[in-house]
Formats: sequence, C-alpha cells, structure tokens
Amino acid sequence: MLFPRSHVWTPLQKTLITFAAVAALAAFTAAVYSYERYHRGPNESVLFGTWQCVDVCYHPLYYRFRPDHNFEVLDDEDSSIVLLRGRWYAGGDFIYLRVTEPQLEFERKREILIWRIEDITPTEIRARLLSDEPPRVYRRVDLASPHASNQALQPTADRQVHLRMTTSTLKIAASLAPVSGG
Repeated sequence: MLFPRSHVWTPLQKTLITFAAVAALAAFTAAVYSYERYHRGPNESVLFGTWQCVDVCYHPLYYRFRPDHNFEVLDDEDSSIVLLRGRWYAGGDFIYLRVTEPQLEFERKREILIWRIEDITPTEIRARLLSDEPPRVYRRVDLASPHASNQALQPTADRQVHLRMTTSTLKIAASLAPVSGG
C-alpha cells in the first residue's frame, strides 16, 4: 500500500496536496478561458451586413442584419424596397428572426423564423429552415447605397413603384409559405 489508512498526514503534505489541487483547478480554468476567448467559432458580428440567398431559394431576396439586432428583408430587384422588418438573435446553432412589422396575412401564423446554421464563414452561411430540406446558401453582398447627388434623379412614387412593391410582397409570400405552413 502506498498510503495506508493509519498514515498521519504532515502539515507540509497537506499544504502540498491543497496547493496542487488549487493549481490544477487554476490551470483548467485558464485552458477553458483561452479556448472560449481565442479558439471558439465566430461570434454574432460575422452576421452583420447584407446577405443574398443564392441556392435552394424561391427568390434571391436580400437579408440585412444590423448590429442593433434589427433585420430587413429587401427586394431582389430593387434593394431599396423593404419587404419585412424585425429583430434577430443568434444563439448556438440557430438564428432567430422575429417579424415585428408583418405586411402579409400568413406571417401571423409564424412570427418567428428559425434558421439552423450548418456552416458559417465570413462570406457564406449555410442554414436550414426545415429539417427535411437541403441547406440554403446565403452569400455576403455589398449593395451600393445611393449617393446624395443621385437622389434628386430618382423617380417619385407612382403606380409603377406600387405595382413593383405588390409583386415583391407576393414573392416574399411565396418564399416563406412552405415555412409558415400556409
């Protein structure tokens, strides 16, 4: 027997055992902190910006994620037209999109869209809306914002713009209908 039960521990041995246990706990804590801080996957800032659905999509809509956790779904033909607005949250393997300004009737059935992230890089997101469908691919895009000098040349809202808005609204309804169950 290495340490018989009748052995009396000296104060020096007790101090060394206590010091070794505290040092092991400190080393374990430092290793966990180092992993969480420097080697963990990307944080939510990788989502900031504008993304376009390019694969397994009904329409190549634009999704703009802002740092204040607001998102917008933009029309694919005219990116100045906002189809939906809401709040987003990224937690674990999921991105939760909550529509705060619904513009379509079916959106009331499912106000929260859940994307399950399959893979994420700084330029591409692969996410599933439904567990039985293939992952959708979203690529980061840089939409050119209009310059102030060009603003005066933009046509005013007329019937053509309203017609385009109605068409865009129908496109978003078609792309979200399988998800909402309607």
